Amino acid sequence: MSKYLAAEALSRFLWSLRNSKLFGATDVSDSFCEEKYDLYYKINCTSIDNTWHITAISLSSVHLDGYIDPVVKNLTYLEILDLSRNDLEGPIPHELGSLSHLTDLDLAFNKLTGSIPPSLGNLKSLTKLAFSYNQLTGPIPELLGNLKMLEALYLFNNFLNGSIPPSLGNLSSLELMYLAYNRLSGSIPVELGELGKLERLDLKDNELNGSLPKELGKLSNLRTLYLSSNYFTGNLPEEYQNITTMESFHVAGNYLTGPFPKFVVKWVNLLFLDLGGNNFEDELPPEIFTMTNLQTLRVSDLNHTGFQLQKSINLTNMYTLVLRNCNIIGQIPPFISAENSMSLLDLSFNKFTGVIPDYILNLEALDMFLSGDVINQTTLRWINNSLRGNLQFIVNQITGNPLYQIMDNRCGREKSKYDSLFINAGGERIKFDQNDFDEDTSTLLTTLYENSTKPWAYSCFGDFLWSPDSTNYIQNINPGEAYVPEIYFKARVCPQSLTYYGFCLHNGNYNVKLYFAEIVFAKEENYSRLGKRVFDIYIQGNPVRRDLNIKAKAGSTPNNEWIENFTDISVHDNLLEIRLFWAGKGSILHDDGDPFGLNGLPVLLNGPIISAISVTRNIKPLPIAWIVVASVLTALLLLVLVLAFMWRMGCLGDRELRVTKVELRGQSYTIKQVKDATRNFSPKNKIGKGRFGMIYKACVLHSGQMLLNLVDTNLCGDYDKKQALKILDLAIKCINLSPTLRPTMLEIVSELEQISNVNAPSPSA
Repeated sequence: MSKYLAAEALSRFLWSLRNSKLFGATDVSDSFCEEKYDLYYKINCTSIDNTWHITAISLSSVHLDGYIDPVVKNLTYLEILDLSRNDLEGPIPHELGSLSHLTDLDLAFNKLTGSIPPSLGNLKSLTKLAFSYNQLTGPIPELLGNLKMLEALYLFNNFLNGSIPPSLGNLSSLELMYLAYNRLSGSIPVELGELGKLERLDLKDNELNGSLPKELGKLSNLRTLYLSSNYFTGNLPEEYQNITTMESFHVAGNYLTGPFPKFVVKWVNLLFLDLGGNNFEDELPPEIFTMTNLQTLRVSDLNHTGFQLQKSINLTNMYTLVLRNCNIIGQIPPFISAENSMSLLDLSFNKFTGVIPDYILNLEALDMFLSGDVINQTTLRWINNSLRGNLQFIVNQITGNPLYQIMDNRCGREKSKYDSLFINAGGERIKFDQNDFDEDTSTLLTTLYENSTKPWAYSCFGDFLWSPDSTNYIQNINPGEAYVPEIYFKARVCPQSLTYYGFCLHNGNYNVKLYFAEIVFAKEENYSRLGKRVFDIYIQGNPVRRDLNIKAKAGSTPNNEWIENFTDISVHDNLLEIRLFWAGKGSILHDDGDPFGLNGLPVLLNGPIISAISVTRNIKPLPIAWIVVASVLTALLLLVLVLAFMWRMGCLGDRELRVTKVELRGQSYTIKQVKDATRNFSPKNKIGKGRFGMIYKACVLHSGQMLLNLVDTNLCGDYDKKQALKILDLAIKCINLSPTLRPTMLEIVSELEQISNVNAPSPSA
């Protein structure tokens, strides 16, 4: 290409990048390489075959806010294109794939959108590809596996999805692979085990799943492996013990199981080890406390019945030690001295006994997190008087429980006062769902905050060690950007354990409703939307929900709300406890240094979050049988009252029975006669049920030879009384209550024939 065309392409390219202060005039002469203008101090030329060509454009961190023009393809001799750390927008032009001399392509830390062009697989000379911290979507192109000269691949902090291409296993020169903080899914390709020169593999904070491939054990030069905050399951392959070069190993925040990987003690160069938030079994191997190079050790949530730490422990270079919820028993061993550089010690949620050793209490600048019976009154006095470091403890496991002291002061002798509780966690007083939710806006960093006017308190355990600002404990969203009810506009966040206590409640069963919305990990512009928040819910000390992921439940839309309902929660001793506990799963902030001066999410506020709490008494409706009984008793009581009133007014009595008459087939009878005939409507005389009520036989009429009174008076005596008596007598037999005394149908027909034949009128009648 002639110098004139190159100058024209460069002029157009610089114009598209748009920085009027840097490029006031973008017309470039064809002698730009020979001329040494300050304008071009970041554009390099090289003489090739006695002709000057543009070979490097390095415009990093110069506030470019334009786009990348496809005309760049005309700079055919370009070897380095560095436009990183600007505000460039738009897509990555696929025309870049035609720059066959390109060795270094760095577009990181911009606002580029769209997908990665597959044409970049044509850049056979490329050694560095950096697209990190953009807003790229779509899959990683398979054709990138053609870049046999590639040494460094930086794609972290985008929104890439799909699976990791197995073709990346063909990158035989690759030393660094950063794919963290994306939405990559599927399993790790076994082909990555062929990257013999790979030194650092970072796949943390994706949606990867399945078992870990044993083939990674062949990576003999691997020094750093990040697999944290995914969904991996199964055991850690024993083949990983062959990676003797390992310095930093992170698999925290997954769902790994099986025995604790004791082979890690063979990694003599190990500096950082993070195994927290999994489901490993067995106890810690004693040798792990003799690894003198180890600086950070994080282990949590071991499935074990209980084990003691050995007394001889050498942690001279350790500055972070987390052994949380590991079922450790016994006393705290003397494993810290004044010579230690330790800055964080977390032994919380274990089963230690005894007292905190004096040598720990005398250490300065040490953040400690403890719980259990090791807390005693001497320690509490030290906590109150000491300004050293930060010591936190679980309040409801301390001798002389302050919760019951609060209840005594608040409730008085009458412990039972309330049958409901409504809290707007992190927000002001608000009316929602026809209930008044209490204000909860304190930002005090305390292990027990008591609301002096309301029957509840909260305890926040843990610390955002990399973000000490107390305002982080209450998060809020811009109401103009929210599409959720106001109750979700604010929320309380806690690093480790957030517990709410309800006092003075009536004993009984309650309905507990917890309101959630992920308002922190919700923005694309700061990549927080890539974060995963996973925590457990305990009520009254019992686990009622494991591994709650609000975004997974509510959907991918930002700020979507989710409600957890729990019924029949038993309250006894007038105290309700609701605890949200982070067990180490989900996104995790790593503290082993970041070669880019950044660490994934801008401020990683992991731990439980909650928007509101509703607690109401569970008053069950009466069973139907009880309702029927109550209705019958009410009706009978009303009838008795009415009859008593009528009797009092003289409306009832023997006189009325003798005077009041009823008409039966044209014949008048008094009520007393009817009662006598049916023997006071005895059930024994009940025949059946007709259209107007029960039918009774008239026993008195039969026994008193009064059957003829049943004959219709319209006959006016014009009938055979003897024949009528026989028929009526037969009818009385037919309604006998005893089946054995009733005549059969054959006997009835026979007797009727006899009556008919004997009394039949003569033909002449």
